[in-house]
Amino acid sequence: VSVLYCSLYHIHNLFLTPHMLRKTARALVAPWVPPARGDTKLTVPPPPGFEVGGLPGVSRGYSERIANTPHWKRMAVSTYEERMVENETRYPFSSTRPGQYDIRYLPKPYPDHLAAKPLLEVGEPHEIPALEVPVIFLVDLFDTEHNRYFGRKGQTVYVSRGFAKDELLPQRYAIYATPEAYELLGMPVIDHKIHEQIPKNRKEHLKLLEKQSWEEEQWKSTIEYLFRKYEAGPPELADVAEEWNGEEDVASSASGSGKGTEGIARKGPIKQRKARKVKLF
Repeated sequence: VSVLYCSLYHIHNLFLTPHMLRKTARALVAPWVPPARGDTKLTVPPPPGFEVGGLPGVSRGYSERIANTPHWKRMAVSTYEERMVENETRYPFSSTRPGQYDIRYLPKPYPDHLAAKPLLEVGEPHEIPALEVPVIFLVDLFDTEHNRYFGRKGQTVYVSRGFAKDELLPQRYAIYATPEAYELLGMPVIDHKIHEQIPKNRKEHLKLLEKQSWEEEQWKSTIEYLFRKYEAGPPELADVAEEWNGEEDVASSASGSGKGTEGIARKGPIKQRKARKVKLF
């Protein structure tokens, strides 16, 4: 409670005597209390609180101000258009959470337990692997132990979650590669969908890594990369000698290990012997 002293004269007037002063009274003024956070509508109470799935910043779905205002006054301070805008509904869906039901129309005003399931069900083992997150490096960070770079400035690298949280982020070596971070750094915006899916076990983790490599490294799936060994065309169409004519090189197919035969000098030219066709059946 603030105390106000009302005086007729200015404070800098030093020649004030008691008979010159007007009577001053102490007034108790209540401080200004801000209204409820979501209580902004003229005729309609605020939406449900954030704790039960409503708008953030709103904690109570009840407005004492509107409850104490008579109906004629609510109609008087608003126009028909304003009332229609305030009363617009997306029943039975929520106006703030797309694709979900509005909780005030559900049997109990809480989010759907089937749509928002827990990460691990009761009795399910905790096999969630250590995930990696993409970070944008703000400096050239060199790894002296392995004599290589962790990442260059402006480069997006997937690192382990704990390493990013404990080492990179506190020292401002890197930031999480969110679309907002790309936008702030003036880079082309990419949405890596960090932790949009959390794999529960190793098999799901491998599937997620495969999906990430498909989305973020499309060059690995291009025709040019997949057929990089066949720039000259398929080997069946290569311009080479005709089929094997039955002759084989005796030197290349010498019996025994190739170690001892290297130093032995042969007498005379190597004979090309013809391979016989053996009829087995």
